[in-house]
Amino acid sequence: MSNAKSGTIAAARAYASAGNFRLAEQHLKSALSADPHDGEACEAWCELLTKQKKFAELEMFARSWIGRDGQSDGAYTYLFGSYVARADRSNATAVLARFRELFPAHVAQYRAFQSMLEVNCGNEASGYDQAITAFQSIGDRAQVLRFQSQAAFRRSDFAEAIRLGDQAWQAGYTDTSFASYMAMICFRSFRFGTARHYARLALRAEPGHPVATELLVLMRLVWFPPFLLAHALLFLWAQVERSRAFGAMALPFVLFAVFGLLSVPAREEIVWAVFALVMLYSSYAPFIGEIAALANRVRAPTIRLSGY
Repeated sequence: MSNAKSGTIAAARAYASAGNFRLAEQHLKSALSADPHDGEACEAWCELLTKQKKFAELEMFARSWIGRDGQSDGAYTYLFGSYVARADRSNATAVLARFRELFPAHVAQYRAFQSMLEVNCGNEASGYDQAITAFQSIGDRAQVLRFQSQAAFRRSDFAEAIRLGDQAWQAGYTDTSFASYMAMICFRSFRFGTARHYARLALRAEPGHPVATELLVLMRLVWFPPFLLAHALLFLWAQVERSRAFGAMALPFVLFAVFGLLSVPAREEIVWAVFALVMLYSSYAPFIGEIAALANRVRAPTIRLSGY
């Protein structure tokens, strides 16, 4: 029975790594229904929720896990992570204090958590130095390089951020969110080949990843200015309306009216050029609306790529 249960959990983790969350959920629900107290199954379920960025559900499950086993350091770790991911400093601090009280021997882990709190929930970028020091003390080179890359990005040193990020990836830090982070900073540095590579890695790990999808779209549009202009206008409209689906329908008429006023009186060639631009926009906008709808369903930061 134990071997069968371990096989079910291993299969669930394999499905989750392949991006097949539905089958992963089926396997883990089967394992948890057979034994809700199984620590390995609980940890695998928390990993799955983290991959899907379902942090509210992760919080509820971690709390129920603590209710069943108040001495599980894994349960407190994932509860802490659910708050840090949402930048909930007050709750994360409370969990961290409880973690230190229950597990006084876990000094290195506590310091790493404290640094994560400062980096993700703090107001200053100085928290990166503490995180780097903490992970250096436990010999985690991949995490050190990751935080060094993010610190360089905060200093707007994109070349250094990319160099350190590449090293972090090669050292084994291959989280999906880090792949999308690398795709984003490479895109901002006009390194489209590298950006495309990391975006595809993110999509391979998590099919339909909205940030990676949108970056791939932008990398195609960058070679065709009218489409890129249309995309930028959708971003501006979304800041006000918060609905790119509405913007896709309404903005072409606004553009046509504005350009029409600017082009009267004008030569026939200008009028046709304006008309062609509006038609291109109209044919392109619904496609971006679909991507925006996908992003909205998973609450991805596609309007402002600021969660890095």
